Amino acid sequence: MRTTRRVKCSYGKPPARVPFIPLTDFASPVTMKKYGVTPGSATLDIVNKADRDKEIMVLAKIYWGDPREKLIEAIDTIPLTCLVMGSRGLGTIKRAIMGSVSNYVVSNASCPVTVVKHSPPK
Repeated sequence: MRTTRRVKCSYGKPPARVPFIPLTDFASPVTMKKYGVTPGSATLDIVNKADRDKEIMVLAKIYWGDPREKLIEAIDTIPLTCLVMGSRGLGTIKRAIMGSVSNYVVSNASCPVTVVKHSPPK
């Protein structure tokens, strides 16, 4: 039995409505051009590995706008029962000026949020 996981990206200019896109279609050049996105190869590698190794179906959903607001919107509209997100590890000054997406989501989400801290390569 396969379970379903969803991946969200926020790039480019929005079309009228974006459906959930199966991972196999999301990685195709035609789909990337249609939605004006270029997902990072590391992101695609991670979700492809999860799809293969954990036998889950990965679906992508593209959002445009402020990542803080769009993540909260996704939690409520999909709906998500939990969210795992990364942290870029900004310093105190940059975080104070730019704001922290992960701090905002942890404070405003209606579901449990796990933040995975960025660790620089050794």
